[in-house]
Amino acid sequence: PSALTGIDETLVTSVSQGNQIGAMLFTENHHYQIFHDRFEGVPNGGGDTLAAAYLGQRLRGVTAKEALGRSVSAVFAIMREANRTDAGELPLIRAQNYLDPDGGALELTVDSVS
Repeated sequence: PSALTGIDETLVTSVSQGNQIGAMLFTENHHYQIFHDRFEGVPNGGGDTLAAAYLGQRLRGVTAKEALGRSVSAVFAIMREANRTDAGELPLIRAQNYLDPDGGALELTVDSVS
């Protein structure tokens, strides 16, 4: 699918693919996807956090592809922290360093789709 008319970018969060979850990004000329293994028992809110993190990256002037990679990597790290500590909610304050480009989040790979 192409981006919505009048909208330059469309981010789809919480996309399932087998035992993985991730996101897809549609721009006028590109389609990107990124996935990681699904966590069991993590709190809700990952998609909303991803959308906010993506917007933050774009407002910093980062390219769409790089913003997708950084934001999904950050949310993956936050979810991993929630899973590790068996948190009942996303530890956004405690794990906010992952939202920074040099915050220590493992960099996941963004794939271009034809």
